Amino acid sequence: MLKLELVLQGTGLSPAESGVNNYVLSHVDDLMHMTIRSLAEACYTTPTTVIRYCRKIGYSGFEEFKIRIRQDLSRSDFESYSIRRGRSPWR
Repeated sequence: MLKLELVLQGTGLSPAESGVNNYVLSHVDDLMHMTIRSLAEACYTTPTTVIRYCRKIGYSGFEEFKIRIRQDLSRSDFESYSIRRGRSPWR
């Protein structure tokens, strides 16, 4: 499970941060090619709000957020491939 999916279960995000969260969850694949400014524009907010969002969910900033998302996606792709091939990803 992506760390940011856990945010959906919690509270404490401002309306603007919730907008960033919703956008990211809906466009996680596009996120890898976005800058902080392009993400902010897509969410109709500011880069500062994106940074606050990243920090609220436990990252130091936008770059660490993208790195961790990329790692989570790579891991889930591997797990999905392994399961399809009949292998346990935890061996």
